[in-house]
Amino acid sequence: MLYSYKHLFNGFSAVIPPDKVKNISKLPGVKMVLEDKVYRLQTTNSWQFLGLQNMNGTVANGKIQQTRNNGGQDVVIGMLDTGIWPESASFDDSSYSPVPENWNGSCVNTTDFSSTSDCNRKIIGARYYFQAANATQQDESILLSPRDTEGHGTHTASTAAGSFVRDANYRGFTRGTARGGAYGARLSIYKTCWNNLCSNADILAALDDGIGDGVQVFSISLSGEGAIPETKDPLAFGTLYAAMHGISIVAAAGNYGPKYATVSNVAPWMITVAATTTDRAFASNVILGDLSSFMGESLSEAALQSGFYPLVAASDVSFANISSDLSMMCIPGALDPQKSQGKIVLCSDSGVSLVVKGVAGALAKAAGLIIYNSEMQGETLEAVNYGLPAANVGYKAGQAIVAYMQSTGNPTAYITRSVTSTSGRPAPEVAAFSGRGPNLVSPEIVKPDIAAPGVSILAAYSEFHKTDSYVVISGTSMSCPHVTGIVALLKSLHPDWSPAAIQSAIITTGKTTNNVGVSIKDQTSENDATPFDIGGGEIDPQAAADPGLVYDATPGDYFLFYCQKLKLQKAPALDADCRDTETESFQLNYPSISVSLKPGTAAKITRRLKSVMEGTSTFHASVRLPTVASLTVSVRPSVLNFTQQGDEASYKMEFSLVEGFSTKQAYVYGSLTWSDDRGYRVRSPMVIKLEA
Repeated sequence: MLYSYKHLFNGFSAVIPPDKVKNISKLPGVKMVLEDKVYRLQTTNSWQFLGLQNMNGTVANGKIQQTRNNGGQDVVIGMLDTGIWPESASFDDSSYSPVPENWNGSCVNTTDFSSTSDCNRKIIGARYYFQAANATQQDESILLSPRDTEGHGTHTASTAAGSFVRDANYRGFTRGTARGGAYGARLSIYKTCWNNLCSNADILAALDDGIGDGVQVFSISLSGEGAIPETKDPLAFGTLYAAMHGISIVAAAGNYGPKYATVSNVAPWMITVAATTTDRAFASNVILGDLSSFMGESLSEAALQSGFYPLVAASDVSFANISSDLSMMCIPGALDPQKSQGKIVLCSDSGVSLVVKGVAGALAKAAGLIIYNSEMQGETLEAVNYGLPAANVGYKAGQAIVAYMQSTGNPTAYITRSVTSTSGRPAPEVAAFSGRGPNLVSPEIVKPDIAAPGVSILAAYSEFHKTDSYVVISGTSMSCPHVTGIVALLKSLHPDWSPAAIQSAIITTGKTTNNVGVSIKDQTSENDATPFDIGGGEIDPQAAADPGLVYDATPGDYFLFYCQKLKLQKAPALDADCRDTETESFQLNYPSISVSLKPGTAAKITRRLKSVMEGTSTFHASVRLPTVASLTVSVRPSVLNFTQQGDEASYKMEFSLVEGFSTKQAYVYGSLTWSDDRGYRVRSPMVIKLEA
């Protein structure tokens, strides 16, 4: 016998011959026999999950050929964020070649940032932009420097392009090898955000400098609250000109989900990124007095002593002058230590952050906390260090815990110590907070474009406030730099591809099934994810490196799209070049498809595909849609032939809805896929809006 367990459950572990397991499982009193699993040292396993890293921390080459291109070497990524902590091991430049000769950027000297020692062959540019922010904030304590005092920018930069760091971990959790997606790429830092606020004027100045500096990819992990019309959005305008200079733009979809129409950064020249989970969990289970168990997540180092603890609702241990709703938020100062000391307190997830709830629990001398999600938050769990034993559980678990507490006069519970687990849980799933479509500004453009890991991501962090050098954070800010790194790898592999071609390759090769072979789910509704949740699907870097065909677009196409919007929105200051431009029938050659239909009407679209593969091939069209009476969709021609790389071919689609059609279904989701006998599958997500 290896171990005997008595505090968590009554059982033991032992080495048992396989032929004896069945017999033991039939013995009286034996409820379950489980096979032991081997766990390997892990880090931000998102790169392993995406197929770019092996389990031992080495590079997985595949079609994207990371080692041949030295992880995107000499591609320059411009990070618009909170700055950089240059001392982090993630920005070590010891294995790098000299700075590219065509680099025009610079590093500034400030009292706490040196252009010679803080910039190097990895961080080749660093500036800050505060003039617009200063006009509104006027905070004399702000450090005018590219140095990151908040951590967000360091985290995103190391995710996109951090060097290899062995034994990276957060207080022992996720120990292993950390890296960025394009680990060989160079970084140019544009600090545009201060105290969690980012002025558009400062951002435009940074974009302007970045274009001149020679940046090839901009990573923008910031957003407003939902979509802004392109003609009224300074960020869309600024990035339009960056795209017209051949620069790829990657942007976060925003954290205002799961409601519809909450997606941000919807301009078609941006690759808009949603957030999903990976198969890793920081498991901290809640065990109730009736021995029912619920999986939670936590990064708390603290652990409970053995035995069950009294379980109470926060509203029952608050001060008398605090309302029930307010006390359930577990705000510091709301809980009475005389009532909560030594007990596990149940809190809602609303009001303040989970970390602040941990502070409230510590002040109240609680033994531990259980924070349950609202229905809107669903099953998206956040792992944080509460400073005391605690676990975040999903909505369903929360309802079951409440029901248990109401069923007994003496509810008790226990919270297990958190452990890192890659147990093969279904993944990816769409995070509740991830911004959702539709894109109400330009409904013909499906947003978001793609999804990537954005939940519980380990990466480097600023140590300005004596914090940890690597931390775990969630958000579309974390999914965005995953795609940024992959875009840099694609630019290195295919330097002749346009930003539109790279965007198309990413969208049309996205995965729509998870690691157990079923459709990716939305963690809030538990329904199949739609294009409004994940665009083309979960990013597949290896497939994107060799998509077969792409939907390309020129800088002139983006300008025509912008002119079209200016005219439709009757902008008072029409660009002179737009006045005489014919835009009425213009359709952007976008990889996704979205149309709107009323009964008795039809809609037509035209798309153009370009071969980026070697040799000759014939592609056949297949449309996948749920059966909707009276809705017809046709593709002409349904067969396209390509004889050599660079060949282009167009097709038309027609959608029609018969007169008198009536339905409560607002949207129909599907796809158009072009496939050949060589294994290429070029899939466009499709949305049809059915109007009354």
